[in-house]
Amino acid sequence: MRQGQVVFESGASRDARVCVVIPLHNYAHLVNEALESVAAQTMPEIELVVVDDASTDGSLAVATEWTRRRAQRFRRVVLLRHVANAGLSAARNTGVSESSAPAFFPLDAVNVLCPRCLEQLHAALDQSDASFAYSLLEVFEGKRGIMGVDVWSHERLARANYIDAMALIRTEVWRALGGYTHMPYGWEDYDFWCKVHEAGGYGIQVPNILGRYRVHYSSMLRTVTNRAESQAALHSD
Repeated sequence: MRQGQVVFESGASRDARVCVVIPLHNYAHLVNEALESVAAQTMPEIELVVVDDASTDGSLAVATEWTRRRAQRFRRVVLLRHVANAGLSAARNTGVSESSAPAFFPLDAVNVLCPRCLEQLHAALDQSDASFAYSLLEVFEGKRGIMGVDVWSHERLARANYIDAMALIRTEVWRALGGYTHMPYGWEDYDFWCKVHEAGGYGIQVPNILGRYRVHYSSMLRTVTNRAESQAALHSD
């Protein structure tokens, strides 16, 4: 049973090796950049699922126009809409549930992929039994730097999250773990990586910059998550 209303759908899931899932909520001014970076991937066999999580700023209209215009680039394109805002985890779960591809990549509507991102991450998964593959990310706009520089380590993970959601994940792993769980303060990703570890899985790093992570004034990293981490540090003193 579908978890969202269908706004636009084109193509079929045949031969799709990767599904890119984009949750969208009030980023009408940025989502085209994210979508164009998916269209520019060197891997041809891509499925795209966009889930508008009850946006109020025109995001749905922007995504509708783009998907209609660019649908032929993909094996399949689906644009879904949540009638009521359900949050990031629910939007991602809706998108992954819609796909039959063996792997998926969650891409927030403010971020951007480098052209060889999916191809290189898919090759890394193919050559290992890892649960997911991730890369280095260029941090831009509000601040600059590089994320994802550390390789997989459950000891490192036990201290804090250091792997962003921008990773290529085996769909069977997501299904076995029950998908993403809503967490306060934007820690859905950390919770998911911990569940991967607890199930005996691991992630593999591709040591190339394959994506760009935008830090801006309203990003979850700069607001809710950082505030929660500061409060946690204060209470631990």
